[in-house]
Amino acid sequence: MSTARFGHSLPGPVAYQYFGFTVDKICEKMVGYIETVRQQPEAIHEFYEFTESDDKASVRIH
Repeated sequence: MSTARFGHSLPGPVAYQYFGFTVDKICEKMVGYIETVRQQPEAIHEFYEFTESDDKASVRIH
């Protein structure tokens, strides 16, 4: 993971929550990824961006 923001250190669980690494959000992103691959099987070989900051699942092929 990389970030362009710097600042105060946070305890691990707080940082995970802040950056959206929660079970619900990760599952939501994975469901989006799986649906994309089901619709476009060749996409499994592409790079996917899972670190979008919005609340909806978004899988972006690079």
